[in-house]
Formats: sequence, C-alpha cells, structure tokens
Amino acid sequence: PATPVETQPPAQPVVPAETVTSGNTIRFTFERSTGDETSDTSNTVKLKSVISSVKAGDPEGWTGAFVDVDGHKAIRTLSSEGKGTRFIESEGISSDGSSDIAMIVPFRMSAGGSSVSSYSFALMKNTNIINPSLITINEEAGFKIRFFDTLTINNGTIKPTTVYKFDKWYVAVLKVNANEANAFDKIRIGTNQQGNTARHITIGDGFEIVKGDISNVSEKVKALVTAYNIQK
Repeated sequence: PATPVETQPPAQPVVPAETVTSGNTIRFTFERSTGDETSDTSNTVKLKSVISSVKAGDPEGWTGAFVDVDGHKAIRTLSSEGKGTRFIESEGISSDGSSDIAMIVPFRMSAGGSSVSSYSFALMKNTNIINPSLITINEEAGFKIRFFDTLTINNGTIKPTTVYKFDKWYVAVLKVNANEANAFDKIRIGTNQQGNTARHITIGDGFEIVKGDISNVSEKVKALVTAYNIQK
C-alpha cells in the first residue's frame, strides 16, 4: 500500500525557466497530462507510465500516474507484492554525447519497493545504463544515495552515510559530461534496465533537461528549493 502523504508548508509556484524557448531546455510542468503520458512544455518529449506486467495488474493503491503533492503537479511510480510495477519511461529524447547535459530533478521518495540497492532515476542506451544515476537503498527511516561526483542534492555533494527522509522533496542534478560513451536514448524512472526492481519515486513540476550551456543550473536549483519550501 502507498505510504500516507506527509503534509508540508504550502507550495510556491515554480517560475518557468527563461531558457525554455531557447532550444537547449526540455521542461515538464505536468500540465499536459492525459491517461498514462505527459508532454514537456514544447510538446516534443513524452514521459509515459508503463506497467511491468499487464497480466499481474496494477499495484495496490494505484489511482493513476499523475498526482498533486504539496500543491505541485507530479508523476509517480508504485509497486506492490504480487502485482506489476508502475515505472516511467521517456520517448523522444536522446543524446549523442557531444554536449554536456544536466538533469534537474525535483523528487521525493516513499517507503516500499525493492529491499536492495536500486535505480530510482537512470539514463539508458539500448539496455545499458549510463551514469550518473540516482541509485538508492531504503532504510527504516528513509533512504541513502550512492555517491557520484556528478550528482548533487539541493546543490550539495552526496553524503553516502546520510539517510535522506521519505516523503520530503529534494532537488537532484545529474550532470552528464560530453563524451561519446555517455550517449543515451532513454530515461527510465522507478526501476532498472530489466524492469525487475522497484522504487517509489515522485517527480515534480520543474523537472528540466538542460543541454549545452549548463552554467546556470545551480541557480535553477535554488529557485526550485525555494518553490518546494525545502529546508536545510
């Protein structure tokens, strides 16, 4: 069953990024959401809710992929024992590795899912995962995050010993350096490349993919930290 939502201070609206129309940014507000899919603000990239097993059916407590949490529109994943896992995949985005890319990800984790260290957010090329990824392991009171030097939380370095809290917003940045080996053709959220692990993660409005000039990413993170009322 889904973990009860913890109440937080009223949300402030996320201010649209100025670079949305510049051609180097893909941004999701989850306003364009119908059925199991949503489009970015330019209507070129999609995020789709996918089920790992149609035969097994939707997980317990599943009421749809799109939710409103703390006043923010969002997309979520979910799993339950004996049922299919609902995870998220992208359609229409790829990189040949020729440019730096930053993924700015407002997210919150909830208890449940796989007991082992698992992918919460990953980039893929065919069936291979391209790092950095958001890899988490659940603890009793929260979750730990695997360290990558190109992964930050709220503009700070990952501390592998820190137990981050369930049902609390954070802003992750995954920086993918320009390199042919870092080419990718898919984003997968909430499971691994085989689809046999599960993480309960919610991605909020303001999820943004910046390509090329990523020098202003930290400022974007600061704006999201404010909009999500994230307290240090």
